[in-house]
Amino acid sequence: MTEYHNPYSCYSCGGKCTVEVTDSLDGHMLECDSTCSVCGKIHPWATGFYLMDEDSQPPKCETYTNGAFLG
Repeated sequence: MTEYHNPYSCYSCGGKCTVEVTDSLDGHMLECDSTCSVCGKIHPWATGFYLMDEDSQPPKCETYTNGAFLG
């Protein structure tokens, strides 16, 4: 099963994030900017994954597998 990145969980530290939707379709979020309330970092997220460089650190964010996440 594919493990998707939860946009409400920080990629860098796992802290709680707020999201600003940048693209959606029929009311479903496709892309957003995720801002961490703990470390302050902003990470772009799209269709289930944070958009990070391949050489970046492994994600510390929560994941989900069923196609839905709880924000």
